[in-house]
Amino acid sequence: MTTPAILFGIDLRSSTPIEAVPPDGSYWVHLDRVDDEVRRWTMEDAGIPEAAARALLADETRPRVGYFDTGTLINLRGANLNPEVDEHTVVLRAWIEDGRMITYEKHPIMAVRDVAKRIREKGGSRAPGDVISRIVVRLIERLEPMIDELDDTLYELEDRAINVDTHVDRAELATIQRKLIALRRYLAPQREAMLKLAAGEGHAFAPADLVRLREASNHLSRLLEDLTAANERSIVAQSEQAAQTSEAQNRRLYAFTLVTIIFLPLSFLTGVFGMNVGGLPWVNTGQGFVFVSALMVALAVIAAGWMVWRKWV
Repeated sequence: MTTPAILFGIDLRSSTPIEAVPPDGSYWVHLDRVDDEVRRWTMEDAGIPEAAARALLADETRPRVGYFDTGTLINLRGANLNPEVDEHTVVLRAWIEDGRMITYEKHPIMAVRDVAKRIREKGGSRAPGDVISRIVVRLIERLEPMIDELDDTLYELEDRAINVDTHVDRAELATIQRKLIALRRYLAPQREAMLKLAAGEGHAFAPADLVRLREASNHLSRLLEDLTAANERSIVAQSEQAAQTSEAQNRRLYAFTLVTIIFLPLSFLTGVFGMNVGGLPWVNTGQGFVFVSALMVALAVIAAGWMVWRKWV
């Protein structure tokens, strides 16, 4: 049986690195999910139930936990910290048994590398449940800065939306809303998956692991509450911006209406005296222009006074 190349591996009995998938023993190997040899090995030689293997290799999946006779399937989401990857989250797939743990990634997952580094530095024997619970905790911890950054950006947009002297770019606000929706789409089912995992029905979980998982579930619940509040605030900011735009348009239309009320009779008067027909008054009078100008001023004053009397201005 050929074994696939691994991204890294750790002997869980000694916390020492390993270079290949061992035939037996207690170990953790981390694999590239899109590698053809990894996919073949997972389906044919890894000893993983077919349904679980297909879920581990699926292109699209939602966060879930599945229990099988021989082990536990775990699919979770974490923050994407790879600037070259145009996705909000990265996917961690894991298969754990009493004696071994296999994890998969498509894009680098920093939380996995953090835990692997910590295990190698501290040494000592590890159980798969201890390792996966620490990875889950780190996944949630790394989500918080990303959500805080979105929250800070949203606060700035809110301030600009409230301030009449500033303008909010609708595209920028829409981008924030899309990110919030995408995060909620994955993190809401992830909370349910983590609660199921923390219930302790699966393999290889000690009491300390379950405590760690429950704390991570509570942390994720708080982050989801922050996301819900942020989404509601983004809607308020959008509504405020729309109201400000509508109010500004109404002010301009109001000013235009006032000017029209003043100049409409003047335009009528100049139109009448501009007709090239006989019988117009003051046409042959040297003071005709003065009389017409005085009449126009009087009409403008009357129109302005009428608007003041009506309390329009």
